Amino acid sequence: MDGGCCKGSNLRQGNNFALLFDTKDEAELRSVYDRLSIGGKVHLPLQDSFFTSLFANLTDKFGISWQLRLEK
Repeated sequence: MDGGCCKGSNLRQGNNFALLFDTKDEAELRSVYDRLSIGGKVHLPLQDSFFTSLFANLTDKFGISWQLRLEK
């Protein structure tokens, strides 16, 4: 892929979107975080946030970006 529509862009297949996993179950959120982290890259570890109880941002081993959120 040549970088997408814009010259000099860092966009490539897989990094131009993120999936959101949203739950009210903290144990489920931590389980999903642990599984997606294996072989992936954590950009923002699971932590308290001003806009929600827990939040994380990571890329899984397949190059898919994820945002994980525990609803307040």
